[in-house]
Amino acid sequence: MSTGKDAIPRPIRILVGHSVIGEEFKVGKKTLIAWEDEGAPIVRDERNVARAEAAELWAWYRGRNHQSA
Repeated sequence: MSTGKDAIPRPIRILVGHSVIGEEFKVGKKTLIAWEDEGAPIVRDERNVARAEAAELWAWYRGRNHQSA
């Protein structure tokens, strides 16, 4: 992965709601809530709706799986 001045910026994708986040990761709501408890970068908005930036959550997920291997 390229970093630095030649890196191509990617658009930020915000995943809104457990159903959308779960669909991205092929997991259910209970798993997502457990991930939140484990420190996943999932935040709640003023209406208590789960939100996550896709690349940030994927990075957390990969790091989490790498540590348990």
